[in-house]
Amino acid sequence: MSCYWWWVSSPPSRYAAQFQEVVTRQRKRLHTQQSDQSSNAYDDPRLGPVLRGAQPAGDVHAGLTCSRLVVPSQKPFQVETLCASDASALDLLHFAAVPGSWLDSLAFLQANLKVRQRAYDSLNLERMQAPQLELALAELERTQLRSEDYVQAFEGTLLGPTASPPHWFRFPGLKAREERLFRNDYMAQLERVRAGESFASLPPDAAEPDWDWVCGRHGLIRSAFLAPAPECHDQFEQARHRQAFLHLLAAVLKERALTGQWPVSLREIQTLPELDRKAVEYNALGEMVEIHWLEWGFTPRPQ
Repeated sequence: MSCYWWWVSSPPSRYAAQFQEVVTRQRKRLHTQQSDQSSNAYDDPRLGPVLRGAQPAGDVHAGLTCSRLVVPSQKPFQVETLCASDASALDLLHFAAVPGSWLDSLAFLQANLKVRQRAYDSLNLERMQAPQLELALAELERTQLRSEDYVQAFEGTLLGPTASPPHWFRFPGLKAREERLFRNDYMAQLERVRAGESFASLPPDAAEPDWDWVCGRHGLIRSAFLAPAPECHDQFEQARHRQAFLHLLAAVLKERALTGQWPVSLREIQTLPELDRKAVEYNALGEMVEIHWLEWGFTPRPQ
């Protein structure tokens, strides 16, 4: 029996203080959200039902311009109906950047990326005049995702709903051991995410014990401590890059609208940090211009 107690009490928690700091920080963040009395898009009489899956019953503009989005715990939330609506691109961008639940978890972040994708697809910069392009430029800069937003969503997932614990947690000491192993696994992965080394969520529950679990190198059950999280970092980075390209395009089109000519080069054009200016292919010849970066490109439509 003494061997069992020795085994079940090892290994120690290597990140107890750091783990508690994350939990405390996220709980404080949620408390601040819930105590905020400013307008909440989820409570808007027209947008709120859409976010719960109903078809729009009118103009949702007022809801999209609310100052925050806070989705109550265990309440339904989806963005597919909103993305299928005729909401304007700039309204969607504003909505995607309001503080609140968007960064509560990786699942919420993935929903945010869907809204942004819809905004990008419907943002017709070529048809805008100089004042509209100025507004679009400001919004594209203001609403850009930051690299730390992904880290926040990764941390926030920790407070999400969890599965029921397995029956063998009733054995003396096993639940506490598995919780220590989970904390060790989670904090080690969080350190890798913060360092930019890996952006994968923790793997699902193991099908059966293995020698590494017996030796305390990793946990066996994670669903009892952490909600399943989508792998959305590639989408996150793609959104940041696409928004940076759209910001560049808006700046070039604004210069054209003001002067009647395409910029000779991008030297005087201000861009977002996510844009690799050296990798942009830019050619302006008379009435024509070609811009290419990564998977996106632009050439003017024939008049």
